[in-house]
Amino acid sequence: MIASVHHVLDRIRHLDFDPEIKQAIEDDVVQLLTEAGYEETGQVDEAYDPVRHDAIDGRAVDGQALVTKVHTRGLTSYGDVVVRAKVEISPVRSSS
Repeated sequence: MIASVHHVLDRIRHLDFDPEIKQAIEDDVVQLLTEAGYEETGQVDEAYDPVRHDAIDGRAVDGQALVTKVHTRGLTSYGDVVVRAKVEISPVRSSS
C-alpha cells in the first residue's frame, strides 16, 4: 500500500498544473509517508549506492559514482529500502 502511495506521489510530481496546489498535495503526501515511518531517498550529488539506487543511465568507476539526476525518488523505512530511487550517475572525479 505504501509503495502505491509513493507511486502516486511520483505521478503528481510529473503532472503539469497549478504549482501551489501541486506543492500542497505533494507536501501532504510526504507528511503522510513521514508520519507512517517512511523517508524518501535520492538526491543529486549523493554517493551512488546500488542498494538504494537503480542506475538507469551512467556508470560507476571502481564502484564509485555520484547521482547526477533523479528520475524517481526512493523510499526507506527505518533504514530498510522499500523502493530504490531511479537515477542517472557519473563517475566520481578525482580532485588531483
